[in-house]
Amino acid sequence: MSPRQRMSVQAQVADDCWAAALRLRVFRTADLAADVGIGAQTARKMIHNWLAEGAVHPLGDARSDQTVYRVDTDFVRLPGPRSAEQNLWDSMRKKGGQAFTPTDLSCHATTDHLTVSSAEAAAYCQALLKVGYLRVKRRAAPAMGREALYQLANLTGPKAPVIRRVRAIWDQNTDALLVLEDRK
Repeated sequence: MSPRQRMSVQAQVADDCWAAALRLRVFRTADLAADVGIGAQTARKMIHNWLAEGAVHPLGDARSDQTVYRVDTDFVRLPGPRSAEQNLWDSMRKKGGQAFTPTDLSCHATTDHLTVSSAEAAAYCQALLKVGYLRVKRRAAPAMGREALYQLANLTGPKAPVIRRVRAIWDQNTDALLVLEDRK
């Protein structure tokens, strides 16, 4: 997994944890871990960060996994680092059905903290095209220096589809693809 993919997964876990904390309002480490489906150590790290931000408050001694935490309902949590995929997806969604090129997306997805190249945008568009999220409005003409023009075809929600590399076994005898699950 690349550092960018790892950051994207970590940001997603952090968002899922915060959504669970808001839903639970009062929770223990084990409650948060069970709700999100993460390990206790990851839940502890999230709670530690929220304590530092002032987003949650312990109801008792904060040195135990049995400590009960309460979400500060007045706290405004600033969004964490965003992934290239999320910025690209948001740019596509903001187009409101209008066609776009990878260079258009790259310009709109680049921020002060994250640079998204045209090549990254093109690769993301190609991946989304292959699985039906995009349609081609105009084919590329590299000899003329013209990029493909895409349009969003399948808007499933605000969270970006993320490219994943999957470990699997291909059984050539049965034509079966068996996905290997990570055991943690």
